[in-house]
Amino acid sequence: MKKCFDKTKKYTPWYAWFDGQRKFFKTEGKLDTAIEKHLGDPEAEFSAREKETLRRCKQMLPPGTSWMHVTTFFLQNAPEAKSILVKDAVAHYLEHRLKSKTMRPRYRENIERFCGYIVERFGEKMVRAVKSSEIEEWCLEEKSPYTQQTKLAQITMFFSYCVRREWVIDHPSLSPKVKVESTRGVASRDFFPLDEVQKIVNALATPYGKRIRAGLAIQLFTGLRTEEVKRLRWEDIKMGEFINVRAEVAKTGERRVIDWWSPALTHCIGEVKKSGPVVPVTYDRSRRRLYKRAGVRRVTNGTRHAFATYTVAMFQDAKRVSLILGHRSSDTLFTNYRNYATQAEGEKYHAMSPKTPVK
Repeated sequence: MKKCFDKTKKYTPWYAWFDGQRKFFKTEGKLDTAIEKHLGDPEAEFSAREKETLRRCKQMLPPGTSWMHVTTFFLQNAPEAKSILVKDAVAHYLEHRLKSKTMRPRYRENIERFCGYIVERFGEKMVRAVKSSEIEEWCLEEKSPYTQQTKLAQITMFFSYCVRREWVIDHPSLSPKVKVESTRGVASRDFFPLDEVQKIVNALATPYGKRIRAGLAIQLFTGLRTEEVKRLRWEDIKMGEFINVRAEVAKTGERRVIDWWSPALTHCIGEVKKSGPVVPVTYDRSRRRLYKRAGVRRVTNGTRHAFATYTVAMFQDAKRVSLILGHRSSDTLFTNYRNYATQAEGEKYHAMSPKTPVK
């Protein structure tokens, strides 16, 4: 049972869910009367055993305790009450989340994958029986702070859905007891240094870098995300002028135009086509092979982080770089990328060219 307050009204409205429908009451007394009547209904959502347990709970509590508080006490202290197995809750959650017709396939796959992890770990437990300590232990099994935060975010959304369905009272993953490593400031250190960027640029001029030359050059010197460059087409590129990142290409779903100002992009992009996708279907695999041949370590989002770090250092203008990257706020750049490179390093980054000219 829940209470909400509406400042526009002279009374405090109380409401409760009966058989899947929410009903409002002007006073707590009227709500108690409705609950009493509901418990006497043979077709009510509570079983006969649960009704008997509720009446015993009322006898255990101080005289005059309202039915609303009795029900809350009952739900908090009976783990099996009005709860379902996690695997069944995940099935309902997936059905709810995947209704969206605009959801990108990759995001859909990520949700399904993480829900599979939740079922694998907690599937046979009741939703109400999952503890904060178990969630923390599950998240900390991952070494990377990014993966820890991602798992926590996914299971938090799942339990938020369970709270709305009243399968659980207290949100276990929002408990202050759940502590995972912070990613604040980690991204700023996770980028390619200048010597490795030069190795990548040199590799782009070789035959084995030809197929992904344009895509990787655009990532390095415009900061496009990997998924965005995969959706980019040659029709969106005006050589020497701008790159049009359409709404259906951008991760945020908002169109942005990136000016063609970096000399390094002109030096590295190579052959320009009239139409078709900018990168091949095997882009990820080809990029990994190029890094290996160039003797460069693989860094998650390394190209985007490198662009942000060196460009902020060169311009000293977080708002401008935020617009290029598609961020809605410049706070991310100030937190993660400022003070990790000098202005001279930024200028050197955007003046790079391969030792062997690109043909």
